[in-house]
Amino acid sequence: MSEETMENIINDAFMRVQEAYARRGDAAGRSTLLVFPIHHVQHNGKLYVRMCEQELRFAFVEAFNEAFRGTNLSYSVETPTIDRYLFSVSNTSTAHGLNDQLPCISPYGEPGFFDLVIYEGHDIACLIEFKARNPVTEKYAKDLLKLSNPIEDGKEGTGAPLRYFIQLVESYDSLTVKSIKSKLMELSEQSKYTQGKKPVRCICYSLARRHSGEQQGKRIIDLTFPLRD
Repeated sequence: MSEETMENIINDAFMRVQEAYARRGDAAGRSTLLVFPIHHVQHNGKLYVRMCEQELRFAFVEAFNEAFRGTNLSYSVETPTIDRYLFSVSNTSTAHGLNDQLPCISPYGEPGFFDLVIYEGHDIACLIEFKARNPVTEKYAKDLLKLSNPIEDGKEGTGAPLRYFIQLVESYDSLTVKSIKSKLMELSEQSKYTQGKKPVRCICYSLARRHSGEQQGKRIIDLTFPLRD
């Protein structure tokens, strides 16, 4: 599977999400059946759009199925990792003195899960993690630790799948971009994400520009992790 092919599917998925978001009050004539649910917030009773990573994942699968049905490409979701990980403080991490190394790859850990894995025949062609909004650095760390691990290539670490961290935010300004880049840079300075690890393509797409009312989506991050000065 080529990067160009993946790029086309990602762009298609973003367009579907953007359409669902921009036309959430008008389901007729849209190219996607995806809708964003509306919910009440208890403390003020206002209506809000609920946005999470699932919208992006389902849009991606929708685009993928339309493009590759009948080919030798396939996918799985919530796919167990090959390696074992410790992500948070537990009795196991405490017993083995690993709390200050979390998250980490460890034989004492458990398999994690990839949001989506694409296969070409029986081989792993692409590993994908989806993320919504702009969470704390620790949330990025867990996903990037898995994605950058060569063992997850399959074929005992000799495969060559693409690796993508795909993020969606509802709106952005210059501080949003700076915040995401700073988190990626912070993790890029730690050897456990860099030494002997595989590069990860990090893409972030925003549905609107903050304060302007502009509804046209925009790709605001397109970087390769680890970042270099």
